[in-house]
Amino acid sequence: MKKYLGIVLVAGLIVSCGGETKNDKSYKTEVPEASVLIEGIKVLEDSVLKLSMDLNGPKQMKGLAQQALIEKLLLLYRTYPKHEKAPSCLDKVQMAYSTIGVHELAAKFADTLLMKYPKYENRLLIIESQITNYDQFIKPRDKEKVKSYYEMIFKDFPNLSEEKKEDYQFRLDNIDLTFDELIEKQMERIK
Repeated sequence: MKKYLGIVLVAGLIVSCGGETKNDKSYKTEVPEASVLIEGIKVLEDSVLKLSMDLNGPKQMKGLAQQALIEKLLLLYRTYPKHEKAPSCLDKVQMAYSTIGVHELAAKFADTLLMKYPKYENRLLIIESQITNYDQFIKPRDKEKVKSYYEMIFKDFPNLSEEKKEDYQFRLDNIDLTFDELIEKQMERIK
């Protein structure tokens, strides 16, 4: 067994050290133009949509298409962070991760979006999704984060409707309650 391991290690060393030089242009990775990435994103979004509509389709295929879409969205954001589509790419990434139940990554990319693009048109929805992530899905529940996102809403959106303000304030006033306990309390409030 040790003999085979030694042969594999030596072979790996020869392959990694031999052959092409680092200056060889075949090692250079070219990133496509933003317009090419955007077109690829559209194709992948169509594929994910079609696969999601096929309830009997293979789940593995759906997952692979979703992951390919996430990778393409992140490539556009990371390569062209100042492009007008970069914030919406992060938004789509956080939605995709949320859809497949990976709420920690959804929260990570939503926070990146909030931090890097403070003027993003769907900022309120992103903050609300963060509230949901930390209030319901990410365990253990982080009530301090939930509270901070509600405070962010009050700070960033002073012109909210009175109804929304009351709902958000009710949640803040009852931040120690779990989401299920809060629903019970709201039901009592309605009666």
